[in-house]
Amino acid sequence: MQSFLDNKTYFETSLVYDYQASEQSFDAACKRANDTLSTIILSQRPRTGVPAKTALDLGCGPGAYSHALCMAGYQVTAIDYCKSFIDIARRNLRDFPVVFRTMDIREIASLIPASFDLIVCTGDTLLYLENKQEIRAVLGAARTLLEPDGRIFCRFRTFPMFTRP
Repeated sequence: MQSFLDNKTYFETSLVYDYQASEQSFDAACKRANDTLSTIILSQRPRTGVPAKTALDLGCGPGAYSHALCMAGYQVTAIDYCKSFIDIARRNLRDFPVVFRTMDIREIASLIPASFDLIVCTGDTLLYLENKQEIRAVLGAARTLLEPDGRIFCRFRTFPMFTRP
C-alpha cells in the first residue's frame, strides 16, 4: 500500500506550507486563527467565574490555534507528530500553561481519561493520514474524548483526500 506521504503532489504542497509557516509572522498567524475561531467557536468563551474550558489542538504546528484558545480562556493540550513544531509552539506559547505532547494523532485514544470541551484540527492535519478509514478512526477517538456538550472543529486548506480511496 502506498503511503499518503508518498503522494508527490501532496508532499510538495506540504513543503510549501512548511515554508510559508516558517516565513509568516506568528502574530499574523495568531490573528488569522483567532478570526477563524471567533466567528465559529470562541463566541462561547468561558465567562468570568466559570471554570476554564478544556481544548485539544490536534496537529498544533507552531501553536497559532493554541494561542487563540488560550487567549479565549481555554486550558489547552497541544499535540503534534513533529517534535520541531512542538518545540516552536512551546517557545511561542511560553507565557501560557499549555500541555504539549509529541505524538501521532492516531494515538489520541491514549489520552483517556482526559476529556475536552473543544477539539480543533486545522490545516491539513487529517489529510496527512493514510486513508479515509484512519481519518474516521481519529475522529471517532476524538469523539470519545469530548465532554457531553463538546465540539470538534476541523478546517482544511486542501482536499486531495477526496481523490483517494
